[in-house]
Amino acid sequence: MKARRNQPMLLVDIAVPRDVEPEVGKLANAYLYSVDGSTKLIQHNLAQRKAARCRLKLSLSRKRANLWPGCARKAPARQFVITAANLSRFVMN
Repeated sequence: MKARRNQPMLLVDIAVPRDVEPEVGKLANAYLYSVDGSTKLIQHNLAQRKAARCRLKLSLSRKRANLWPGCARKAPARQFVITAANLSRFVMN
């Protein structure tokens, strides 16, 4: 680090098994990122997004109820799926 004059160093270790020792990340001005850390970060961000989505849906539901009190939420229309069992109703002889 002396030769680098204490300039920050970013190390990204994507190898499996790891090529860079975890202790390197403890050095001053050395920032070590690995696939393991990225996975944890991605899972954390995904959990936050899911929670935000739930809060948004609840908020929109409340606003809709306030704007249109008579508007009841309708169930989605049922979809008809053609299967082998009911296919004969659609096939012309």
